[in-house]
Amino acid sequence: MSPHSDNASASGVVTTVRGTVLDVQFDGTSPAIGTGLYCQVSEDSVITAYVHSHLGEGAVRAIAIDSTRGLSLGWQVTSDGRPIDVVVGDELLGRVVDLKGSPLDGGATIKAVTRWPLHRTPPPPSERRTGNEIYSTGIKVIDLFCPFTLSQALSWLRLPAKQPLMEQPVGYSAAMANKRAS
Repeated sequence: MSPHSDNASASGVVTTVRGTVLDVQFDGTSPAIGTGLYCQVSEDSVITAYVHSHLGEGAVRAIAIDSTRGLSLGWQVTSDGRPIDVVVGDELLGRVVDLKGSPLDGGATIKAVTRWPLHRTPPPPSERRTGNEIYSTGIKVIDLFCPFTLSQALSWLRLPAKQPLMEQPVGYSAAMANKRAS
């Protein structure tokens, strides 16, 4: 029998809090990696975390996806044995939501039809998109002069507002911007 539960509920206590990293001690079996953990902080506030690694002897290290403000050592943590799932689908188009699917844009509550686990196996290579599709950024200058394909690694760089983007010299750093501003 495995020392880690697959689909059983478990309860434990918080033994360490370091930022969003929690160590939780369970009696008996510990939840599987990727399983959701829930800690009721107040009547209307639940901190959600997921099991990142097993530390041995029923202890797990978890990563909180919420702020851990108000969480103290010894608080009760529960797990239902299932991974954290997130809302997916057309309901999210044009919306700003957190990892739990709660709207952050002040709009109506999202009626989730489809939910997928936060951590799941990737699709096989035959079902993945190829790099010949153009990614539309919505910024006309970038789409026209520097179009990106979907498979490219893309990072946006925000430079100081003192100079326009085109006048930034190569190797320009924030330290240079602060020196120039003073």
